[in-house]
Amino acid sequence: MKVLTLVLALLTPSLAAAQIAGVPVDALTPDGMHRVDVNLPFHAGVQLFYAPEGQARATLRVDVEVGSDAADAADAAAWFVRTSAGALPRLDGVGDHARGASDLVAFVRDNVFVVVRPLTQGPDGVSIAHRLDDVIQRAPRGSTASAPVALPALTTGSNALQLPGWVLASNVEARGAASARRTRGGWVVSLGESAPYGLTVQTCDAMLRRRVTTLER
Repeated sequence: MKVLTLVLALLTPSLAAAQIAGVPVDALTPDGMHRVDVNLPFHAGVQLFYAPEGQARATLRVDVEVGSDAADAADAAAWFVRTSAGALPRLDGVGDHARGASDLVAFVRDNVFVVVRPLTQGPDGVSIAHRLDDVIQRAPRGSTASAPVALPALTTGSNALQLPGWVLASNVEARGAASARRTRGGWVVSLGESAPYGLTVQTCDAMLRRRVTTLER
């Protein structure tokens, strides 16, 4: 318990820190690499996958959570501590607070929480974390609000879920008479006849700002 309390204290940013409005995703790409995938899980940071130039297999994953305020980043850090095995050593010189080593780094900078996970022995997590922290510090400051998402009208049967062009990544959770599946062309929502259903659509933009839209019928 003492170790957990210490880790939480080190990962919790100052609530008075200036707020970051969003982090430009393209600026995060490490030198010599390219982004090969983006995943948007519920209740976790945006997952960015990178591979060396000319290769398709990801060798690095970076999770970025842009909180609405510093408390959100602190909550994300606390969740990481609860769900990660072992206690990471303190890491100085990265973010407001950081822990980790070459194979895993977690840090908080103002209202942004970042986890760097090399997937092979090639990338050095510490040097990458330093670079990402520099990018985050240069990010614009202000409101974290993102564009609203207007869901199209859905009919019985299969519906292609058309999302705005600014959406970088999305995730859909269906309930009741609805089901959702991801296809190469995007999300498809299927509706049964005359039965209640619900949809929760999570999106993020190129500044890695989330928006959750819920539809109940």
